[in-house]
Amino acid sequence: MNRREFIELSAALGATLAWARSSARESQLQWSERRELYPQGIASGDPHPDSVLLWTRRPPAAGAAAKELRVEVARDQEFQHVVASSKASLSEESDWTCRILAAGLDPGTVYWYRFTDDQGHGSRVGRTRTAPREN
Repeated sequence: MNRREFIELSAALGATLAWARSSARESQLQWSERRELYPQGIASGDPHPDSVLLWTRRPPAAGAAAKELRVEVARDQEFQHVVASSKASLSEESDWTCRILAAGLDPGTVYWYRFTDDQGHGSRVGRTRTAPREN
């Protein structure tokens, strides 16, 4: 699958695209875990050799709604080697859910991911794995 097909697939899924960069960097986000703000937790699925779909739900809390989420995908649990990140808008129309297609990843590799709202309140940290290389 090429980059154009990934973009088309992410649009069809209603997902935002997070394309991996060639070099990793340390996370620049202010992040503090607030699991209660993400009542359905986080999930990953539909692994391919170079992509995985990431999901969460961040409904309004205490009368305030987050307007967007940022996702980070890293090679390590401490997020010292972030390889992909992206922003996605949240709205009532999408039931406050967020889907990110993390693409350009390495086959058969474990990655760590997390979501952060615009106030630095973060989801739990998740672990996912891309599918092995074909053949």
